[in-house]
Amino acid sequence: MTIFRQFFKFLIVGLNNTGLDFLILNLLMFSFNIYKGLPIIFFNIISFSIAVTNSYLINRFWTFKSEEDRKIYQAQLLLILIILFILINLKFLKSIIIFIVLTVLFLIVVLSINFYVIKNFLLKEKLLESSKEFGKFVFLTIIGMLINTSVFYSFNTFVSPFFGFTNVLWANFSKAIATCISLFWNFTCYKFIVFKK
Repeated sequence: MTIFRQFFKFLIVGLNNTGLDFLILNLLMFSFNIYKGLPIIFFNIISFSIAVTNSYLINRFWTFKSEEDRKIYQAQLLLILIILFILINLKFLKSIIIFIVLTVLFLIVVLSINFYVIKNFLLKEKLLESSKEFGKFVFLTIIGMLINTSVFYSFNTFVSPFFGFTNVLWANFSKAIATCISLFWNFTCYKFIVFKK
């Protein structure tokens, strides 16, 4: 498999993990009505950690694997569609019921994929090799999380919103910038260190 194909698959998985990350971050900010300050660091760490666990499973057993698993591919595309429907709802429909249904559906699909991967792949692996690999993944991802959180916090806290952004939009804009920066760190580390052949 070419590096371009792997990067494309990584982007698909990354889009879905980013959707999961943003969804959880926004649920936490909305639940506590906190959009600035030190608490957002903890919210970001929680949302990032959940998305990273999903990332490990899907990247390990789909992105950097030579054979295709059709079910994982189809589920990743379904997640992208759900993200698009959530964004359309937020922009045009603004229905809390549709948002809740789509959010629950998104989380059910993510949990189903993780269950499928654990049952069909992870449990068949040698535990010692998998745990060493997962250790490398966690270590390098923690560095990625520090990059992501530092950029998110700094941009959201020390740069005043422009374009007339509200605090909510500015927090999400800051998160998008942080995610783009950490994307390259993560792909490079996963491709050449964690999942290298």
